[in-house]
Amino acid sequence: MAVNIWLDWWPETFEHAKGKIQGASAAYDLTSGEPRLARLFVDCQRPDLAEPGKEMDLLRVVIDDRLQLSSKSRVRLLNAAASQVIEFMDCKNKVTLPAVDAVVQVDPRLK
Repeated sequence: MAVNIWLDWWPETFEHAKGKIQGASAAYDLTSGEPRLARLFVDCQRPDLAEPGKEMDLLRVVIDDRLQLSSKSRVRLLNAAASQVIEFMDCKNKVTLPAVDAVVQVDPRLK
């Protein structure tokens, strides 16, 4: 059993990620139809990486979870992986990853 995390550029805009659980510069897809996969899309503005006349790609963080982790654990892992990379990406905008509880609705009975 394993958990794999990878990062790549996703050739869509942040507008395309709307409708998913999101913050100002991050969008999460925790139930993408494939039960093992959870994704985080990060709007890191790097105009120097965009082709002239094209929209900027999103940074995509994907977790392939064969351990059946909770949504909270998945979000923590996605945020941790993204934070490690964003620190060195020189994003021109301020990237803010929402807190885990803001992404995952917590059952009040568990508080």
